Amino acid sequence: MQIILSRYAGACYGVERALSLVEEAAANSGPVSTLGQLIHNPQVVAALEARGIRAVEGVADADGGALVIRSHGVAPEVIDAAREQGLEVIDATCPHVSAAQQAARELSEQGYTVVVVGEQGHPEVEAIRAWAGDGTLVVQEPADLEHKGDVLFCVPDSGNTGVAMSPESRHKGEEHKGDVPFCVPDVRPADDALSSEHKRVRPLCAPPLCAAAASPPVGLVVQTTQSPAALEAIVAALRQRGIEPQVRNTICSATRQRQQAAAELAANVNLMLVVGGRNSGNTTRLSEICSAVCPATYHIESPAEIESHWLAGVEKVGITAGASTPEAQIAAVVKRLEQIGASLAGNDLSAVSLS
Repeated sequence: MQIILSRYAGACYGVERALSLVEEAAANSGPVSTLGQLIHNPQVVAALEARGIRAVEGVADADGGALVIRSHGVAPEVIDAAREQGLEVIDATCPHVSAAQQAARELSEQGYTVVVVGEQGHPEVEAIRAWAGDGTLVVQEPADLEHKGDVLFCVPDSGNTGVAMSPESRHKGEEHKGDVPFCVPDVRPADDALSSEHKRVRPLCAPPLCAAAASPPVGLVVQTTQSPAALEAIVAALRQRGIEPQVRNTICSATRQRQQAAAELAANVNLMLVVGGRNSGNTTRLSEICSAVCPATYHIESPAEIESHWLAGVEKVGITAGASTPEAQIAAVVKRLEQIGASLAGNDLSAVSLS
């Protein structure tokens, strides 16, 4: 059995930087806490907790000393609140995430309706959203564009050629339903007829249904660990709606490298192991990418999860790991594979190699 490590796998620069900052703070700053989980890796978080570096839910929960901002970033007002509370703020936000935050803010200041391509509720996405301000939307797939808050991304509806409607209403001629503005051809209410909320975000509609309605410009930023395919799908869906977005591709290079290398490796092995926290978005995406080309793909957090029967008759095992997985955890998985391989009858275990 041959064990092959992906050429790009494991902790990225942003994660290594965050861990280094915590180590430095623990040595020099007295009490140290992290605002939320520093990284999405349960073993690392547990190890920090064992050393007295606990994750707190909010600024008010910190016990003085230093507060480390998680690698996913936070809203700017959270940092301000921590400083006002007298805490030493150590910003471990990944530089790539910081770049996405700044891109979102710039687009918003330039008058764009900002759309974040990413996971609703993910800490990084929520932080980017906060930097862009009110009216920012989050979508993960094209279906999410159908109706987001007060913004209507509409497409031609063969069953209703008169009005571009929301999914909640198909009553021809209805201009408003609750807080949702609808578009009626050749009819555009004067600005003073719109509520302040409606002025903030206008409907985004595709011709010919809403040719008279002025679509606000749309700016896209991306969660740094999303796949290029996810971004491309949203861009294509917007273009189908007559919207040409301003795209800031904020997917980090480490993510692209890991995803591409993992896909290539998975296509050439019998079994694929993806190592990292199940709460890690980038690790989950690696698992999805690998599963698409290697059905025998397993997302594991620790070597204890590996089952001996997975390896029966397997000639090549591939290993990749998420950006929040330290090298030591990958080494432990390799060691476990070697132990199982040596115990299997007739198994000729070859050296670990890179691919």
